[in-house]
Amino acid sequence: MGIRFIYGRAGTGKSYTCIEEIYEKSFDNKTPLILIVPEQLSFRAEKALIERIGATGINNVHLLSFKRLAFTIFNEVGGVTHKYMNDTGKAIIVGRAIDESKDKLSIFKQATKQKGFIDKIIGVLTEFKRHKITPQTLKDLKENVDESSLLVDKLSDIEAIYSKFQDKLSEGYFDPEDNLTILKGKIEESRFLKGAEVWIDEFSGFTPQQYDIIGKLLRVCANVNITIPYGGDEVKDKNEDTNPFYPIYTTEEKLTKLAQDYGYYPKNNLHLHIGHRFKESEELSFLEENYFNNRGKALKTPTKNISIFKAQNPYGEVEYVAKEILKLVREKDFRYKDIIVISRDLENYKDIVRVIFEEYEIPFFIDDKEDIASNPLVIYITSLLNIFSKGFRDNSIVNYFKSGFANLSPSEVDLLENYVLEYGIKTRKKWIDDNEEYWRESSKYENVIEIKNKGIEPLIKLEEKLKGKHKVKDICSSIYKFLVDNRVYENVNEYIEKFKRDNNLLLVDEYSSIWNMLIELLDQFVDILGEEVVTIEEFNNILSMGISHNKMGLIPTSMDQVVVGSAERIKAQEVKVAIVVGVNDGVLPRITGDEGLFNDNDRIVFKNNNISVADNSFELAFGEQYLIYNLLSIASNLLYITYPIADLEGKTKRYSMVIPRLKALFPNVLENTDILKDEVGEDEKGIVGKTPTFNNLIKKLHEYIEKDEITDLWKEIYRYYYKEPEYREKLLKVISGFTYKNHIEAISKDKIRQLYGKSLSVSKIEAYANCSFGYFVKYGLKAKERKIYTFAPLDFGNLIHEGLEKFSKRVEKEKAVWGTLDKEFCERVIGDVISELINSEEHRILKSSKRYEYIATRVKRILYRMVLIINEQMERGTFQPMGYEISFGFEKDDYYPPIPITLSTGEVVKLQGKIDRVDKTSIDGVNYYRVVDYKTGKIDLDINDVYNGLKIQLLTYLDAILTLEQEKMSKKPVVSEGKGRTMPGAMVYLSVDDPIMDGSKKLTMENLEEEVLKALKMKGIVIRDLKVIKEMDKTIEKGGTSSIIPVALNKPKKGSDEAEFSKNNSSVITYEGFNVLRSHMKEKVREICEDMLEGIIEVTPCKNGKSYYCEFCEFSSICQFDETMGINNFKVMPRRNKKELLQQLEVEGKGGEGNE
Repeated sequence: MGIRFIYGRAGTGKSYTCIEEIYEKSFDNKTPLILIVPEQLSFRAEKALIERIGATGINNVHLLSFKRLAFTIFNEVGGVTHKYMNDTGKAIIVGRAIDESKDKLSIFKQATKQKGFIDKIIGVLTEFKRHKITPQTLKDLKENVDESSLLVDKLSDIEAIYSKFQDKLSEGYFDPEDNLTILKGKIEESRFLKGAEVWIDEFSGFTPQQYDIIGKLLRVCANVNITIPYGGDEVKDKNEDTNPFYPIYTTEEKLTKLAQDYGYYPKNNLHLHIGHRFKESEELSFLEENYFNNRGKALKTPTKNISIFKAQNPYGEVEYVAKEILKLVREKDFRYKDIIVISRDLENYKDIVRVIFEEYEIPFFIDDKEDIASNPLVIYITSLLNIFSKGFRDNSIVNYFKSGFANLSPSEVDLLENYVLEYGIKTRKKWIDDNEEYWRESSKYENVIEIKNKGIEPLIKLEEKLKGKHKVKDICSSIYKFLVDNRVYENVNEYIEKFKRDNNLLLVDEYSSIWNMLIELLDQFVDILGEEVVTIEEFNNILSMGISHNKMGLIPTSMDQVVVGSAERIKAQEVKVAIVVGVNDGVLPRITGDEGLFNDNDRIVFKNNNISVADNSFELAFGEQYLIYNLLSIASNLLYITYPIADLEGKTKRYSMVIPRLKALFPNVLENTDILKDEVGEDEKGIVGKTPTFNNLIKKLHEYIEKDEITDLWKEIYRYYYKEPEYREKLLKVISGFTYKNHIEAISKDKIRQLYGKSLSVSKIEAYANCSFGYFVKYGLKAKERKIYTFAPLDFGNLIHEGLEKFSKRVEKEKAVWGTLDKEFCERVIGDVISELINSEEHRILKSSKRYEYIATRVKRILYRMVLIINEQMERGTFQPMGYEISFGFEKDDYYPPIPITLSTGEVVKLQGKIDRVDKTSIDGVNYYRVVDYKTGKIDLDINDVYNGLKIQLLTYLDAILTLEQEKMSKKPVVSEGKGRTMPGAMVYLSVDDPIMDGSKKLTMENLEEEVLKALKMKGIVIRDLKVIKEMDKTIEKGGTSSIIPVALNKPKKGSDEAEFSKNNSSVITYEGFNVLRSHMKEKVREICEDMLEGIIEVTPCKNGKSYYCEFCEFSSICQFDETMGINNFKVMPRRNKKELLQQLEVEGKGGEGNE
């Protein structure tokens, strides 16, 4: 019996020596030969043993980890009688321990509510158990700590939780972290271990639990051989704690003392000095020997086996790695299994690796555990419980149907989802009830009720079983029966078979594991919480926690794969090529951030009291240096070091200290980069795999079109892809894309008339003028966004319009007169109107929630304010409404016939439309008309927009009214001032809004009402005629700025009784200017109609000053308008100073242009 150390730095053959010694003793040795390695390396070690010996478990050769050793001994002599906890079970019990200890907690009392606190406690308890720290240890430590110290409170809180956790375990559970503690007491009972010879390999350090096991092995085994991963003389004494090999030195010291405590001393130690791993590379051997030797000389020979690559970003970095891997496999006779890709930041690299390696068709395995929360089966179960715990109120029921395991087909799920979104089915009552108020079939939603009932029938049955409170075991049983009854297990197997046919082995592995993981999860709930009575909401929280603590570890699907792993998990392997990515400052070496519940000072107190704990951040920082040493010395042939200078968002990243150190050791090392590309040989480098080469071909073809240059090589590659059926269609599409200008050819006249018809509306004319393509998609193709049950701004505007219309008709019905309405009348009628509206089918959403009820109240307030505003506007003038929602159209109920537009071809197009309100007054026998359009929010009518044809509704309607009213009198329209019977008054928008007034102004109630009136004044264009202005607002008869129309008058000059128009007016137009504008508008409408019916569809949206039509367009994803590429351009509308344009119109009018 004894202990022996096998010393050796990286690559000296420590693992090889262990296996060879086992091999030599396996022939004539009947006692067990046991190799113990870390759990994550057991697969590789077993593979190496099988290759050398033939098999494990034969000839008394056994490969174990400390965990497997425990199970082996427990199976032999007995041991654990309690049920094992997995990570989920541990989290549940820790959570219970925290809840039951809350009253005793002080410093961590508030932290218990924070997300992740349970994980931190689990981490601390795991650390304590591995270092043999008990609740009593913490209690004793408190006696040696200053009472005023924060550490005392931490120790008290953790001790309370730890004690409660241990009490819970005594109720019949077993923490796997106690395996080695129990194993320590069982080893001497084992016949299997008596006389055995043990080799312990690949460890750089041990926990106190593991030291105890090694001590017991010394007693019962014939010999214990332990590899020490350094030469044995790198560290001289304990004062060299900054030496990268210091952690190994302390491990050796602890093992030596342990052996002495058991009466043994290391003997027959073996020192390995020859770097067998680096026999093919002098450079890697030199690197291993001199990386930490600051006094050593540089290797000035040409560097061939070490490469550095500087990338623009991680994507370019991984793409370089992929190209190099293919080059090594194809040209250097390496296998994929010879290559390993290592990252200290695997979480941020693995998705990039997955995308690029698949594109380059590189077989790979990412050595990392995956979350199970995104698996469809997990989504199915979590959504199922969310349905019951949240009362059908969120998206859970749709997610349940869309998971792929419900009893509905994909098309049925799509139809049901669309219906639910459109009609706002968000409560249990709406889902269960077949009432027509919620569910109605139509041509769009055929059989929707039958589909809905088929989908929710199993849910209703399960819900009945889960109502109220139940034991956890009963809930688990009900869920399992639900899964069985709905053939979920069979569906999982069908998916597995499909993935096998598709040769998607990773998904085969995932789906093969997920069912068992979920069943084990339910089993764990039953074992730990079986008799506990909970509600479905509480059980749902438990399940969510359980899923968050479960990760899926997949196994490689092939032997010949590139392994992609994290730096901390990768140990020395038989790899020929190591590629270390992401070698940036703060990543390698890693800067330690979160110190955990116990900071560095706390850990020093532990160690000063002879209590072993995990390393503090200072020790971890120097541990990083040893990690770097392992990474740089892991490969036997080639080493690649890569780093990006920026992340994917463009933020700068600095290189690691490893880079300058390598350059110092190897002055001739070549640093490649993708930042400045060398054109020489670049063509050949781009030819690596079908997909990436095809992508590079696209770039070359694009350059060819721009520069008319392309090499013979790429011509040949083009011919290759053109002949390949798989790529030919793609290639032709791409080539057509190079010449694609996002220009839409005109549609034939016949087709366009079938789409548009001859009957158009004025609002459609405006829409076409703003963007002909947007108009085509909306009104030609009838494209619509998916309807969502919500109260959008458009719905708000429509409701306001309806409210004002209904109020106005009540005014007519009750023979009231605008301008004389009192507040009581307005309040009463508005109340009736709102009640009628919210009880209508169209606006029933306003009763569906408190939020919408508030919106209805707000609408009522705005409507009440608006009718008071309109009443005041009418009171200050003589204009009175001639009608509301006055329509132009073909129906009998329409107020006017449609507006005819004669095209240059003689064809007549008829315009329909509706104007919110038309006001009228008579002055000296002449009728003056004012058209008013209600608009929610702040809006103005700019003369430029009218002139450019972008806002022509008001002018078109006013022109039609003037013409049609004149025709009623059977007289030709005469628009010279004072001679006609119909004359223009104004065309204005009335802003329907809830203005916020400046509270800093000291306003009386009367002044406040005047300020509100000003804020909501009519905006637009008014005729420049004082007598008409006075009939709109009598209050400015002697000058002043109107509070109701966009007009300001100067006071009368001396000797005159008439006020004058202010020079600042930019919203008044003379009769002459109006006539010109009127004629110009007709011509503009004619042009737009002709373009429309010619089938012109151009992706040229209007840009009107700083605003452009695309800002509010719902079809921008369809048109793909892109000004930056020079493909499309805006139709920039000319803009002039308003007063200058008005003056131009007046001048043209006085010259006779535009008169009728």
